[in-house]
Amino acid sequence: MRGMNACPTAAIIAALRVGCKGMAIALGVIETLGMPGALAVADAMGKSADVQIVRMETIAGGRVTIVIRGATGAVKAAVEGAVVSLSPALRSRLLGYHIVPCPQDSLDVILPLRSLDTPTEVEWLDD
Repeated sequence: MRGMNACPTAAIIAALRVGCKGMAIALGVIETLGMPGALAVADAMGKSADVQIVRMETIAGGRVTIVIRGATGAVKAAVEGAVVSLSPALRSRLLGYHIVPCPQDSLDVILPLRSLDTPTEVEWLDD
């Protein structure tokens, strides 16, 4: 049996899941074709609701996936606002989006949910 501090990501999820009984957390995923659209979508999501960008990943062929998390209502508002904000002038396309309310703990095995602003360990080299 692993301790709570064995996996920092599991600890983050456990802290955020203050249960799906009280204020439920959710994940939102948007995939675009093109980086300008992805940046516009990420910006719109961050400005439209109290959500946290968890991951932004570039996939082959110019596909960019953005994952956010927050309260279920905030994630829904952020994703809906971002979908509307994607302008044809950016020459990017919306490929898909999905909201996962109250994600299963084991989802972290497939999709690491570490926040982008969570500090990572830095190893300093002494001369």
